[in-house]
Amino acid sequence: MNSWGPNWGDNGFFQMYYPDYANNVAQGLQLILPEEDLTPDQIAALKARYQKAAGIKKDAEVKQEEAARQKAIAAEALKNAEATQAEQNIKAAQTQLEQATKQEQAALEQQKQAEEIIAEASDRIVALYGEFLVRMPETDEYGALRTDAQGKQKFTDLRPAWNGRYYTLDKTDWQEGDGFQVIARNIKKDRYVYLFSFDSDDKLEVHWPRSLRAEMLGKPATGATESALVAHKGAEIIIPDENGVLTRENLYDDNICVLYAFDKIADIKERLGKLGKLSGPFENRLQQAFGDLFIPQNLIDYGQEQMVCKTTATGKGSVIPILVKIQNQ
Repeated sequence: MNSWGPNWGDNGFFQMYYPDYANNVAQGLQLILPEEDLTPDQIAALKARYQKAAGIKKDAEVKQEEAARQKAIAAEALKNAEATQAEQNIKAAQTQLEQATKQEQAALEQQKQAEEIIAEASDRIVALYGEFLVRMPETDEYGALRTDAQGKQKFTDLRPAWNGRYYTLDKTDWQEGDGFQVIARNIKKDRYVYLFSFDSDDKLEVHWPRSLRAEMLGKPATGATESALVAHKGAEIIIPDENGVLTRENLYDDNICVLYAFDKIADIKERLGKLGKLSGPFENRLQQAFGDLFIPQNLIDYGQEQMVCKTTATGKGSVIPILVKIQNQ
């Protein structure tokens, strides 16, 4: 928060690296406003507003396409008129081009306004929404990392499939030492993300937040100060980090579990400890350790071929579990 308004910095904000924050900031505060308690009538009104805006957006896109077509026609007519130095035709083509440009700009503004309404209505209706993916760094035949023209590391997204209980991945020829990342995108502001893995040797390992990972390992959290709280809209979380990977230590099944929570899981260390002591299939252990927090599955929409989840439910649990099984065939 600053006292200089949106003209200061980046629209009133600035960015700081995590290590700089840890080394230089003694304390930080965030104000979290209470959630709206929408009535059924309010939800219905928001949905109607959403649908109306979606129709306006679609109409604006059609108008933009037609305006672009008219601009192209006018530009060609202007080119021909200038070639023949036909003054009357030049003025007519210029007028046509100006009108088409104005129509395109008006349609763009209409689309922008509709998209803002759609985003606002969706944000108020949906209690939890998130997108997740698993990706692998690309390597050449010698195992060296591939990079793009800008020198950034290249990745291949793995395709998920939902079977009604968990996600599987299209890659089934894993080798020991293969690395991967888990990405969380478009997480709602002021929600919480936890990620841990549980392998066939009953090894439980926390990967996010790194502050919890440090606590579970009995290490100081210096330099690992990320919280499970997502503090701003549009956040992208790369796990374990932008330059690191999670590593396959053996060729048996691995369970990757994301807990996407409406509220902070205050006793998560105790629950993870309980999970590690239980026996049986991982899904059953997870249910025993965290099931009382889970939103009923019939109230959650899981993407079938994309790792997307959302719910509009509030007051019936506070956590969406996203379970990924990494398997070899």
